[in-house]
Amino acid sequence: MNNPRLHLFLIAVSLGALAVWVTPERLILIGIMDNSLTSEVELTRKVAQGEVIGARIILAVIAIATLGASLFWRQIARSAIYQRNKEFHVPIPQSYEVYLRRVLTPTASILFGAIVVMLLYIEFGDLLFTAEQLWQINREDGLLETASAAMLLLAAVLSALIAFRIGRGHPRFWAHLGLGVLFFLMCGEEISWGQRIIGLETPEALQGINVQNEINLHNNFGYAADHLFILCFLVWAALVPLAYHFVPPLRQVILRLGIPVPSVGLAIAMVIVGLMLDPLVYRLVAPLETLRLAEARETLATLAFLLLTWEVKQHFHTFGAIPHHGRSSRI
Repeated sequence: MNNPRLHLFLIAVSLGALAVWVTPERLILIGIMDNSLTSEVELTRKVAQGEVIGARIILAVIAIATLGASLFWRQIARSAIYQRNKEFHVPIPQSYEVYLRRVLTPTASILFGAIVVMLLYIEFGDLLFTAEQLWQINREDGLLETASAAMLLLAAVLSALIAFRIGRGHPRFWAHLGLGVLFFLMCGEEISWGQRIIGLETPEALQGINVQNEINLHNNFGYAADHLFILCFLVWAALVPLAYHFVPPLRQVILRLGIPVPSVGLAIAMVIVGLMLDPLVYRLVAPLETLRLAEARETLATLAFLLLTWEVKQHFHTFGAIPHHGRSSRI
């Protein structure tokens, strides 16, 4: 049903309800951010509480703005700005459009398989591996963390390749160039910029604010960066595909920004990865000693980034700038 006004109204109601529902007490009860919200470290606890307050404010503001857009949709739809945006077509390969609607994709199969393997590892890892082997797999700069860094580096290279293959005239040039830089920075952060590899000591200025006593930014001031990572990952996995397929105005925005959209199958698998939180996973499998579930989730998330980038690479090839007359250009 192509009814942008109704879709925007439903989004506004959902976000408003979420803004009301999200409180520290409820999050602790269901096991989300509970370690940070109840931490003995005052800085970590206060940062987590501030995150919840900030999230509620942002949700409320977006809900109000979306509700306003729903109520005044007819005026917005007739506006010159909206009409220009509607008529501006970004060239997208037809094969890519078809692929995005598929559930049974190779990339989805790989990520679903990796999820199953990870759950089996958590459940039976202590039976299959010795304590020393488990330590080598799960430790800082161990097998899991090294694999995450390697996949991020490969995703960065693929994103840069896509950008230069497409060319500067297409919105995806800047989007993928930016993602290439982002994935490279995430790779460096994942291994603390080689701190343990070359034996660097953590500066005193970081020791007081870095919760893991490492040379990186994402562990400063509690686990705010980790929480933001999960949120952005779920938005990318769920909200971006929903907006692309069901809300035409937002689809245009996504296309013009050049944001990669996961195929339906990969999106479902990514949502499962994002929801792999302690209270949910440990209802299915028993915890594996020495393994933080966050590390397992990060490894699967980095695999998802690599697969998402690969989906784009398989369908986009060299082509020039977007036609200035705004007509659709299918590849």
